[in-house]
Formats: sequence, C-alpha cells, structure tokens
Amino acid sequence: MQTKWRRHMAALIVSCALQMAAHVSQAVDSGAIRVTVQQGVMKGKTMTSAKGRTFYSFQGIPYAKPPTGLLRFRDTQPPTAWEGELDATEPGSLCMQVTPLGLVVGTEDCLILNIFTPLLPEQNGSHNEQNGELNVMVWIHGGAFYSGSSEQYSAQYLMDKNVVFVSINYRLGVYGFLSTGDDESPGNYGLKDQTAALLWVKKNIAAFGGNPNSVTIFGQSAGGSLVHCHILSPFSEGLFHRAISMAGTAISPWASCPDPLGMAQKQAKLVNCSTANTSTIVACLRNTDPVLLVKTYPSVPLILEDMLYTPCPEHKTSRNPEPFLPGDPLDLIRAGKFKKIPWIVGANSQDMALFISALLDINVARNKINKNFNTFFENILFLPPNLTKVQADGVYEKVIDFYLNGTKVLSQQDAYQIIEGYTDRNFIYPVKETVDAHLAVGHDEIFWYNFAYRGLYSTTTITSLRNY
Repeated sequence: MQTKWRRHMAALIVSCALQMAAHVSQAVDSGAIRVTVQQGVMKGKTMTSAKGRTFYSFQGIPYAKPPTGLLRFRDTQPPTAWEGELDATEPGSLCMQVTPLGLVVGTEDCLILNIFTPLLPEQNGSHNEQNGELNVMVWIHGGAFYSGSSEQYSAQYLMDKNVVFVSINYRLGVYGFLSTGDDESPGNYGLKDQTAALLWVKKNIAAFGGNPNSVTIFGQSAGGSLVHCHILSPFSEGLFHRAISMAGTAISPWASCPDPLGMAQKQAKLVNCSTANTSTIVACLRNTDPVLLVKTYPSVPLILEDMLYTPCPEHKTSRNPEPFLPGDPLDLIRAGKFKKIPWIVGANSQDMALFISALLDINVARNKINKNFNTFFENILFLPPNLTKVQADGVYEKVIDFYLNGTKVLSQQDAYQIIEGYTDRNFIYPVKETVDAHLAVGHDEIFWYNFAYRGLYSTTTITSLRNY
C-alpha cells in the first residue's frame, strides 16, 4: 500500500508541477449538474479533461461567511445556507491584492473553493474507487502570502486520474496575516480560512465522490510553507491525511515573522492610523477603506522592500484559546509537536528564475537594484536578526565572493549566479534543514525530492538563461 501511495503521489506531483499553470478548459455540455450540500443545492457544469474525459466542475462555492466589516481581522466564521440554487458554473472573486503593475483587484468577500471531480455518486451509482470515494487533493496556492488565487490553476490534467481536486481562496497580505502579537489581532487568518475550507471538505466532499478520510493538502512556494504550517498546527487536526510541500516550508527564511507589531505599526502609519496601542491600530485598520488598505502594500515586496506579511506564532489566552501556530515552527518540530503523516517535500532548481532574470533584463529594475545593492542582498539572504552588523557584513562578503566573484554591480549575465544563490538560501537549504529536523524526532514518512526537469517551455529554456 505504501509503495502504491508513493508511486501515485510522485506521479501526481510531477503532473501538477508541469501542467497546473494552464487555464480551466472550456465547458462542452450546457446541461447543468446539481449537487446538494449542507448549505443547499448548487449547479455545476460538465467539462472535458486534457485526454477527453468528462468531468464535473463546481466553482465559487462559499465555505465561510464573508470576512468583511467587523469580521475583518477575525477568525473565520462558518458559512450560512444560501437561498435558492447556487450558480457554481463560474469562478468566484479573487481575494484582495495588488498586482505587479500596482492595480488593486479582488474583494474581501472571497472565501470560496472550487471542486472538480471525474465521478459523481448520482451519475455513477455505488461508492468505490472507480465510482466514488475517491482520494481528495486540496490545493493551497502560493504567491508570497500576498497574491494569487485558486482560479489560476486548472483541473484538466488531474481529471484524467481518479482523484477529486479542490482549490481554495484565502485571505492574503494584511487581510490574511496582520498580527499585533497579542489578542487584538493574533493573525494567521489566511491559515484559519484554509482550515475552514478543509472542514467544509470533510463535511461535504462525499457528495462529489470524494473520500473525507483520504485528503491530501498540497501547495507550492508560500503554499508549500502554509501546508507545513498545517502539519505543525493542532487547529487543523483530523482534516487531512497526507501533505505535499513544493518549494516552501514553515522555516523558509521568507516565511519567518520577526516583528509582527512593527509591521502592524508601519501599516497603520501608511493609512494615517494612530499607533498609540494595538487596540487603536486594529480598530482603525478595520474601518479603513479596503482599497486604500491593500494599495499601501508594495506590489513587489520580496526584493527591495521589507514589508511581507507571513504566518506568526500566537499566544494561548482566554481570548485566543486555540492558537493556530502555538510556537515558533522550528521549536514545534524539535518538540515533536506535529502530525507525523506521509509528507512529500522538496524544492525546484533555479527557483524564481523568471522573476530575477526579468529584473536583470530590464534596465530600470537593474539600475534600481545596483543603486540599492546592499538592501537587495539583505532582502534575498534573510539573515537571522540576531547577527551583529559586523557578522552580517562578513556573511554578505562571503556570499558575494562565492556567487558573484566579488562584483557589486550586476549585469544581465549575473542572473544565473543570483538565481543559484537565491535558490540555495531560500529553498534548497531550508528544505534540508526542515527534513533533518523532522527526521531527528522520528518523522519517518518523508519523501524528499529536487525538481530539476528542464522542458521545452521551462523558464531557463525560454529566457536569457538558456545558455547556462
């Protein structure tokens, strides 16, 4: 059984990595498909997979109350029943975010999920591996915790397999991860949204042919890190049974939470809110215009900005009796406080290649990086905050010598070296550190991989990196 599971999951991860960037395939049958869940009746549609198999699509399904008004910066609330029939034939709204061009898209009312299944009990009769009770895979998208959505990813390749695919939206950026470090805003709302979605799946997925006792959560980059957070959290106990973290774990340096209160204070100042105390900050931000609130967030915060909202440890208090992340991730691992479930975890060679090569190909961006070279390197290395300036400077010099032969003026030809250094620090090493820590306390069912396939349309094939 375990060997079969390994083969099955390995095939799925390759399929996901290669194919999930495509858009959802076109509907081929105008006939409506209806399914009844706890909230009411919904109408879906019939679609065709990559190899011509018929499957069923249900999109834009609300799994929680809209986190608007007084529910902004509060834990996810259960959904209410809808009136009449829910039209689940089209995607729901994006969660609010700012695009790389500085445009605000999405709404706060965005907590929806999508379900794609090749088999429905009502269409196929008895429940077995061929006609229902299929394995379920729940996708948690990446996007640096501030961007992305469920609708970016297609089911058309997975639907050639006997698996139910679920993709979810969750609150992003300030809406999803604002933390004041105390009870006023404990944070991790995006993770709590995901838990609410998993609970919805547990209660309702059998109606779509899925087995609620065979759920795999998987995600890429920030999504992979969030998957790991669920492994570490008691909050989502019993809601999933296997996990896949692609290019991200909870101890990735870019997923750390060094100064949540400082972030909250900075956010407050950006929208002219008082920073007198955390209660004042949260009350003001809760009443701030949603577009203004998200617009103050940098559109590309990873390179020359230090403003990145991430999951943060919470304190257990009378107002917060069930913290999602009850401690620092590495401390939780070392204490053995996590789910010892089968877990595929790995990284991609030359991660962020498209982004960094594009930056160095654009004169304006490259000049900005060279003008702020030290800041650029500080932000891509994510050194521990307890290092002294002398220690940090020593590390920077060694890294620059090793990857760039000492140069501090970057050209297009330096893209490969920057990508190698960035990948080593932010993806390869953190995955190794994570796996070693889990293995040290008896987590045996870990399957570690490195994804290095170079295809016809890989980033390193179609950009200036093709000669490396």
